[in-house]
Amino acid sequence: MSTSSDIQSVRTYHYPPTGGNNDRTWVKWLIQNQISVMIGITLANYTQELDMLSLDYNDPLLKPLFDQLTIAISIGNEEDASQIANMQAGIAYAKSLILTGNLPVSKLTSVLKDDGNWLLNTYPPESAVFTPAFATLQTSLDIICFNMYDAYFAPANVPVETKLSWTSNGTSNLSVTLNGFGAVRTAMRKSGYVQLFWNTEVGWQAPASSPTNPGNSIAYLKEFYTNYLAFDMLSLFTPQDGSVAVLGPDKIFYFTVRDVPAMSETFGLYTSSSVLTPKFTA
Repeated sequence: MSTSSDIQSVRTYHYPPTGGNNDRTWVKWLIQNQISVMIGITLANYTQELDMLSLDYNDPLLKPLFDQLTIAISIGNEEDASQIANMQAGIAYAKSLILTGNLPVSKLTSVLKDDGNWLLNTYPPESAVFTPAFATLQTSLDIICFNMYDAYFAPANVPVETKLSWTSNGTSNLSVTLNGFGAVRTAMRKSGYVQLFWNTEVGWQAPASSPTNPGNSIAYLKEFYTNYLAFDMLSLFTPQDGSVAVLGPDKIFYFTVRDVPAMSETFGLYTSSSVLTPKFTA
């Protein structure tokens, strides 16, 4: 890897009641090793998974760790607008368990994809607005969370340096990634939303091939990740063709630690082997 810094927080995706090598096992390992976790719950199985999380939470040895290190609970991942009622029901059920002392007091949300279900007119970023569907869901969200692969899936005519960049002054120095962040910040400002904004997935895939991103090399992965590490989350930037400087997300989760070949995902900083071979070094 290109950094020796300790991992401070991890996002997981589901909390299945059975199976040994799954996210439930990882969540308990993470908190036992003092790593903060955003716990993901599968929307289709939210009652079963939240009940299992509640059972583990009530273990007297784990409860103080869950209380200290759970930074959020997310119901659903990249669901479309047709699932609003289910997402709200899942969030409401999690809230009821928190109120009865059966889950850690933490922020509740659902992780979304930054597509037309929720966000419109994203280019130029200052034209962005949320959809009516997002306005309906927003009232249930403690955090606004988007998975954002704007750079990786940008059209082939976008210069690769703009895809890899994490700096932007709005004119000569541009970044597809920061344009995405700017679009969300713009839409939040227009709607008066004051929640935290978390970028729950961002990354670069390699090795792979794509009709819009043919140069998926390890060198590009390393450059994209190195630029991510250097991004100053406390400094303002100006999105493309913009006049208003904005901040990036309040938290960013890089996707992912290792490859998942079963899902054709090679976004990992490591291969999928048990040895966890790094794809590149500093």
